[in-house]
This record gives sequence, C-alpha cells and structure tokens, in this order.
Amino acid sequence: MATAISLGRLIITYVALSALVLDPRNPRQHSARQIKQIARSIESFGFVVPLLIHCHNRIVAGAGRFLAAQLLGMDVVPVNGSLHLYSAASPLACAGHYRSYRQWSATTTT
Repeated sequence: MATAISLGRLIITYVALSALVLDPRNPRQHSARQIKQIARSIESFGFVVPLLIHCHNRIVAGAGRFLAAQLLGMDVVPVNGSLHLYSAASPLACAGHYRSYRQWSATTTT
C-alpha cells in the first residue's frame, strides 16, 4: 500500500493489482468490449472511481475497472477499504450491492 488518504470514514488506498481478488459470486459480467471501453475511459480521465474492497482484498465493486487496469498494465489502483466494511454486516451490504447490479444489468443492453 502506497498512500492512504482519510476523509472521515472514507479511506482511499493504492493497492497492487496482484493483491486484489475478484469475487466469484459477482453476478455482473463484463464483455471484452466493455473492458476496453472502461480502459479507454481510465486512459482519458484517470481512475476516477476507486474499487470497493472487502476484507482479504476481495473486490465488492469495480471488477470491470480491475480488469481494465490489468489490460492497461497498471501496477496499483485506488481502493476504498473503509473499516466499517469489515463488520459482520458486510455480507448484507455486498448482497444489496449485487442485487442492485442484477436489477441494473437486467435493464441495460450491451
């Protein structure tokens, strides 16, 4: 971890891509075309939205950004690993996040 910036409970840290783990339960799947689009966005605007991680560096939100960063050959990416995400309520927060993605995915075409 290179740098941490704390704004209240929000903590943005830069973490090596190799230390992050994709969550196999993530229902949101990105096509190769979408990953390339995300990569172009990162090249144009920078890494604007950090990945959201759970304990053990498992990615809760941002799998597409993670894959795009890999495509770009990035070494580190910004993550939000706020301490309040490590509580017993975390699985419930993850389930709610995934449910909203499923609803969004069902109404979105690629």
